[in-house]
Amino acid sequence: GVVAWVLWLVGLAVIVGTAIAAMGGFAELPTEDELGGIEGRLPSRIPLALFGYRRDVVDPPAIWGDGTTRLRDYGGVDGAPAGGRPVLVVPSLVNRAYVLDLTAQRSFMRFLAHQGFRPLLVDWDRPGVIERGFTLSDYIVRRLGAALDATIAASGQNPVVVGYCMGGNTALLSVTRLGADAAASYYGTLMH
Repeated sequence: GVVAWVLWLVGLAVIVGTAIAAMGGFAELPTEDELGGIEGRLPSRIPLALFGYRRDVVDPPAIWGDGTTRLRDYGGVDGAPAGGRPVLVVPSLVNRAYVLDLTAQRSFMRFLAHQGFRPLLVDWDRPGVIERGFTLSDYIVRRLGAALDATIAASGQNPVVVGYCMGGNTALLSVTRLGADAAASYYGTLMH
């Protein structure tokens, strides 16, 4: 059942964390600046604007932050009703969080807000000096656990937790610290 699934995911996190640590962790990864920025990595140094992507929205305010990680509150954006059931959205660690908020017309986060929810997005940003030594467990326990606590503190209620890509695995692992019954209820919420 759910407990076996959670235990399997915990085991997977331990294996992945151990493998990353054995490779030297994230400490050896160069920064975007050291690589010359993303435009410097494109063939012939083609500017990003030529690909037709321009983000025309402003990030909503962060209600919590630690290191480079922020918790962005989309409740009430663009005239959406304020309040509502909190939804904590956890993106993948390898994608920028704004993949869920590309434009005003193509935004999962703004869609949720206009449906009456209070969406909160974990924005990992790029790893800073502190995060370069992080393992997957650090992101789950130190960052995502704190973001979950901040969501509960800000809203006064347990959120629906939604994960995108690898964010689904990290979200599930994060809620397991609340106990098997709580993790099962979060998991059940995601499946219905």
